[in-house]
Amino acid sequence: MRIFNDVVFSAGSLGADLASAPIKLDSMYLAAIAATWTGGTAAGTLKIQFSEDDPTFGDGDDVTNWYDAITSGCVVPAAAVTVSGAGSQLWEIGLNGGVPHKWMRLVFTRTSGTGSIDAKLNAKGV
Repeated sequence: MRIFNDVVFSAGSLGADLASAPIKLDSMYLAAIAATWTGGTAAGTLKIQFSEDDPTFGDGDDVTNWYDAITSGCVVPAAAVTVSGAGSQLWEIGLNGGVPHKWMRLVFTRTSGTGSIDAKLNAKGV
């Protein structure tokens, strides 16, 4: 079994739109992202996106086609959450039959305000 832990955001600024680096999901069948945001005035949407791109480089820097996750798919409990002030969210990915995607990222689309976000990933696979 392969276990992968990584920092998705570390004190990321919610004063502008924000996207994590691509997370490679090859051979992963379960993943979780835990996010906590503070600052009190941030407003916007935080969501999971997936990609099926075949990048030129292994780190995914040239992944360009991203698609919003759907709640009824492999993301539980909700593919997107509304950010309003401080809060947190835990996503479980792959509970309904694995993770059928090559790449994943976490995206914040800002409406107003400021704040910061920390998010961590834990994934299991073969």
